[in-house]
Amino acid sequence: MIARPQYLKTLRTYRDVPLVKILAGIRRCGKSTILEMLRADLLKDGIREDLVIFMPLHIRRA
Repeated sequence: MIARPQYLKTLRTYRDVPLVKILAGIRRCGKSTILEMLRADLLKDGIREDLVIFMPLHIRRA
């Protein structure tokens, strides 16, 4: 996994803003990976796991 500190820093800026956040991009550019890193960051900061909703909607093919 490639660390994306600048993306996480930007997402942290809007973390407590009560608006829906949309992460958009072309296929296979790392959107899911960035969201997984954000999830880990939230858990590290003490957010309870049951408050972080993660719904993988893509189908992985072998």
